[in-house]
Amino acid sequence: MIVNKKLFSLAQESRSWITRTVVYKILKLFANIVQVVCIARLIEKLYTGVWGPQDVILTAAVIACIIIFKFILTLLTNEASFNSATHVRRHLRDMIYAKLLELEMGYLEKTQTAHIVTAAVDGVEALQIYFGRYLPQMFYSLIAPLILFICFSTIHLGVALILLLAVPLIPASIIAVMKWAKRVMGGYWDNYEALGGFFLDSLQGLTTLKIFVRDEDREETLKEKSWAFRNATMRLLRMQLTSIVIMDVIAYGCAAIGIVLAGFALAKGTISLSQAIIILFLAADFFLPLRTLGSYYHAGVNGIAASEKIFALLEQKPDLTCFPREVPAALQNRQDRHVSITFENVGFSYDGTRPILQNVNLTVEAGHTVALVGESGSGKSTVAGLIARFFDPDQGSIMLNGIDIKEIPLEHLRKLVSIVPHSSYIFAGTIADNLRLGNTGATEAHMLEACRAAGFDDFVQSLPHGLDTDVGEQGNKLSGGQRQRLAIARALLHDADLYIFDEATSNVDIENENKIWGAIAELAKHKTTLIISHRLATVENADTIYVLKDGNVVESGRHAELTQSNGTYAKLVKQQAELERYQKETVYA
Repeated sequence: MIVNKKLFSLAQESRSWITRTVVYKILKLFANIVQVVCIARLIEKLYTGVWGPQDVILTAAVIACIIIFKFILTLLTNEASFNSATHVRRHLRDMIYAKLLELEMGYLEKTQTAHIVTAAVDGVEALQIYFGRYLPQMFYSLIAPLILFICFSTIHLGVALILLLAVPLIPASIIAVMKWAKRVMGGYWDNYEALGGFFLDSLQGLTTLKIFVRDEDREETLKEKSWAFRNATMRLLRMQLTSIVIMDVIAYGCAAIGIVLAGFALAKGTISLSQAIIILFLAADFFLPLRTLGSYYHAGVNGIAASEKIFALLEQKPDLTCFPREVPAALQNRQDRHVSITFENVGFSYDGTRPILQNVNLTVEAGHTVALVGESGSGKSTVAGLIARFFDPDQGSIMLNGIDIKEIPLEHLRKLVSIVPHSSYIFAGTIADNLRLGNTGATEAHMLEACRAAGFDDFVQSLPHGLDTDVGEQGNKLSGGQRQRLAIARALLHDADLYIFDEATSNVDIENENKIWGAIAELAKHKTTLIISHRLATVENADTIYVLKDGNVVESGRHAELTQSNGTYAKLVKQQAELERYQKETVYA
């Protein structure tokens, strides 16, 4: 028998439905016994010639009532089975979603999307039969043979004992194929996940594949993975068919033995004709519950295999270990909306081996505009992620208004800090839908004002449907600049105390870039702002510029000071000026 204790412990809400399913099945068995007894007695009366019309009418009426009763029980069983599976699936998906929120960016960045989708969608769906069919059938299979044994023992104890003793042969056959089944099912899920992940990756990168004329090569690899999954499926089906054949031989073979013994007893006169008919009709029912359980066995193994992936996700340890609930008193009821951020000897590594930040010390003063510059890979975006507490530093501390951000509830911290990354995610829906992510209570006037501040209002007002314009999946109906300006307008509606612009204009043209920087400059007049930019010309007016190199702060100061020091910043400015001059010469050549 397969009962996963972890899964069963999660099924608190479904236990009552499982119990109901078992009770309905038992009532249906009793109804079937009564039906067989009525038929057997009528046949005996017909055989002996002591019957009357009233016997036929009464038996027909009783059987008709039993059929209706069994039909109602079947409906109730199906409903209870459905509710049992539904409660478990909903509960598990809630747990998975809550766990993903807890794990946050650290887990999501190093885990394939297909792995999460397989566990949360297909894995949970695989448990439908496990909870809806397999578990109720397992409990029923333990009870049904005992009920039939009691019934048969009143007819012929020897036949009843032989049939009961033969019942464990079916579980024995299930145990015999258990290791094979688990291995086959594990391979099935591994191949399924590999195929799903490869297909999703290919679909998302289809344009790139076509650009490099590699779509046919990708198709061949996809075929190979499809065949691997097909072979894994065929191995699974062979296992299922083999186990079903073995169980059928045992079930019907043992029932035949019981029927033969009943025939001998009838010949000796130790049982009546009606009793022999009862044994004939019900002998197989000793084994059919377990045989049905065996047919659900593959679903049970499938559910266990799926649950291993689900629990592997649920048992992941979050990168964040401190989750305070109370907002520090110093951050409550503040009149001044400005905040300051201080990094004190902060060190961080994504994998525990390669350091990204080392002994970083920097300060974003309240109400000031601070810029963070450096070559690609120097750790600039990591600073933004640490401030929003997507990760926690390995060493040192990050202070917000003198309070360690680990002491601030995540929800409150995220209200204080808003990040606009280089590629903001735009959800399918309308412009208004995306804007309201920043503020669910925003009115149309508020949204238009945010669009104006982001330099996005002219475009919105030129649209026939205005804010109700559909933006498409991931905002594919908008240009890159329009998506970024929409993201900035959404961030403005969030009304945070600290704004972080992480390469916010890296994917837009010069015209849109100027509009976006104009919006950022306007915002910086009354908000604390951290700007991470590869274009040094855009950070010249920052109150403080920090230069990162190989995870270390190597310089800090104002633009004029740093350019005169002939250090790393001055070299970056010179290199960028040469690059821009070369680009202009190339354009006009």
